[in-house]
Amino acid sequence: MSNERKKHVIDHTPHTMSGWGVELWDRVESVVGEVTGQADQMGQVYAKFIKERGEVEREYARSLRKLIGKYSDKDEKKHSEEDSSQTRGFRLILLEVGYQAGQHELLSDTFMKTFSQEIKLQVKDTNKKIENHRKDIKVIQNKLDKAHRNLEKSKMKYVKHHADLQLSREALKNAETDGTTSKNEIEKMQLIAAAKKQQEEDYKGEYAQQLVKTNQSQSEYFNSELPAVLDSLQSLSQNNCQFLKRIFSNCVGAEKEAAFIISKCHEEIENVIHDISPEEDTDRVIEKYKTGNIPPLDLQFDDLSDGHIHFGGPGDMTTEKVQKELSEERDSNLYQKKRDLDKKIKDQQILVEKGLKEVAALQLMVQTYTANPKFGDVGEFSRELDTATQRVEVLQSGVQLLGAELSGVSARLDQI
Repeated sequence: MSNERKKHVIDHTPHTMSGWGVELWDRVESVVGEVTGQADQMGQVYAKFIKERGEVEREYARSLRKLIGKYSDKDEKKHSEEDSSQTRGFRLILLEVGYQAGQHELLSDTFMKTFSQEIKLQVKDTNKKIENHRKDIKVIQNKLDKAHRNLEKSKMKYVKHHADLQLSREALKNAETDGTTSKNEIEKMQLIAAAKKQQEEDYKGEYAQQLVKTNQSQSEYFNSELPAVLDSLQSLSQNNCQFLKRIFSNCVGAEKEAAFIISKCHEEIENVIHDISPEEDTDRVIEKYKTGNIPPLDLQFDDLSDGHIHFGGPGDMTTEKVQKELSEERDSNLYQKKRDLDKKIKDQQILVEKGLKEVAALQLMVQTYTANPKFGDVGEFSRELDTATQRVEVLQSGVQLLGAELSGVSARLDQI
């Protein structure tokens, strides 16, 4: 086996990696795009290749037919028993070449009409299934989004009534200490504060219940619904791969079948060649052109003592042969890609460190304002903290993805 062949030997070692539903839960669009790309590749590359492969066979068969017609005798009456074995053999060779052309025509029809059509139908079915999966993904995403919106609404209501309660308590406290508010007015404010307390408790309970529902919806989405769709897409991808394996295997089978018939043509041509007899053909020439005359007598000497004799010879001719060797080098530029990934990871890590410092500073501000309410409203800092934390998490996720890609590139470099 050549070194080039060894590079392309497929490793059939069983894979132990989990399915798409587990490993690719956060790359939904990439997964859908991957399967869609596979379908496009089937239709735009493989189907076209097989169709054009059939066109090559058709053109080759057409060229053979044209060649046979060019060298075949148009007048069959010219054939006679006096034809040489070489002439008869050539006619039989043309006949066998015609049979070969027929096999290439059959192969062309198989490629262009059968296999390419099967791929088109497979692509159509695959695209339909992909579209159904897109709809499924949209449905379960909308379901989860609705749960998050309901949670946000219930939380905002709870936050609002909590703030109202705090304001009511603050107003009651001020009224009780300033000494200018009547007893009846204070009692009325106490009733209002109690009512707001009850409202706060009610909305707090609703928020807690909605949180449980949202967490349940989220768990169903990430642990059941989404993995089911992704695993289904994985099965679709695997089925398409198996389908292509079958198609290409059938292509090889069709070629082998045609090659078997063509090999029989070759055997028959070899028999024809074996039957060509130089002795028989030369004997036929003797029989055809023999006159019975005898060769002429010896020529007499002519004295040319007063003349001149000139000698000449053919010129020499030399032929130069020049061979040009072409070499192609394939450069995947993996090293540059590795450097680029290293830089991206370092830049991303700098942003992560910066984000962590910002988070730490905001945490300190939240703690300070929580411990000292008179400094101001802590809510704004809390929201900023949530935003900064989410930003850092996104950056850290990006670092992990880049690191995985870098590991892949490094592994490929080690194999070179």
